[in-house]
Amino acid sequence: MAPPNRLTLTHDELSAIGRRIRWFRHHRGWTQQQLAERCNQLRVAMFPSGSLAAIPHVRRDRIAKLELAACRTGRAAANSVLWHELPLLAAALRVPESWLRGSPDGSTVLRWHVRATDSDPEQFADLVAFHEGQVRWTWSETLPCTLMPPSFAEAFFGVLAADWAGPDSPPGERSRIAALMHQIGCANRVRTLHLLEEGSLKFYVTVPLPTITAIANATGHYRTIPRELRAECLAWVIEKVSRFRNNLKLVLATEDDLRPFLPWITSYDSIYVLPAFTSWTDRTGAFYFTEAPPLVNQHRRVVEDIFRRASLRRYAEIVARLREYHQTLSRSTVATSTAVPRAVARRQRARSSHMRVQAGRRAR
Repeated sequence: MAPPNRLTLTHDELSAIGRRIRWFRHHRGWTQQQLAERCNQLRVAMFPSGSLAAIPHVRRDRIAKLELAACRTGRAAANSVLWHELPLLAAALRVPESWLRGSPDGSTVLRWHVRATDSDPEQFADLVAFHEGQVRWTWSETLPCTLMPPSFAEAFFGVLAADWAGPDSPPGERSRIAALMHQIGCANRVRTLHLLEEGSLKFYVTVPLPTITAIANATGHYRTIPRELRAECLAWVIEKVSRFRNNLKLVLATEDDLRPFLPWITSYDSIYVLPAFTSWTDRTGAFYFTEAPPLVNQHRRVVEDIFRRASLRRYAEIVARLREYHQTLSRSTVATSTAVPRAVARRQRARSSHMRVQAGRRAR
């Protein structure tokens, strides 16, 4: 039986802890010594001063032993974890403690809401990055961040933040939420585009055709987004789908395509499925993350079925539809931009004519 100051962990749990510590330390760009120093700085802040004498410092060689547990057993690797080490390591690495421990039975579901102010939203983007594999399946009612140019995404998240913040939100809450979502979206976009550039990711995306129509026609969430940003967005989608044709597979689903799945997708805004991980967003601004195999497998089956059922599947027809919408928007943008100077010119001519008439009257 483990001593009271040690956690009772299985070999799989120890291995998961070691693997996650090592990955996140590298992800942060830290040495083992730097991680140890961060833990010891937090030790003073996280525990009462009267108990510090009973709480050992976290040393570099201790972190090395924990990381070795990810791939081996024996004298060199840790065979247990002290009770204070997990909270310190989680705080230092900026990840949830429950996730750092892992969930071999798949029972842990993490939740983060955009209105939460006591957690770091980047940690959840990092969780997705940790689980990233060679294949990603996505169903999203809106365009994924990868398919939104930064300027359009910033405007869109501003609109979405108004819905998620609620009518009674305090001043500045909408701006805070919009900034958080833009920050997370940028991180996801950069990571995904890098993987697509490398050719190391197959990204399967299903988006409802009405979403593309709404962007083109300025309806729904897109009605207040300027025309030039919507045109830029469609051009961005066309460029990315064409550039990464072999790795980025976009399909568009009609309302009829989605009808069999309505009881299942009604509550979801988006669903991402990785080889051993799934995350989803509901319509209130809550984000969920889990490694639970039953949920991962269920989400994968449904998202794959939606992808295969989509009517617009061929690259040529998808690009043709996108270009049609983009050309219409671009022509309208040009017409609007030329109409303004013409209107100004008409007013200037009328003003000049009026001034000439007035001058003629004064001369007489």
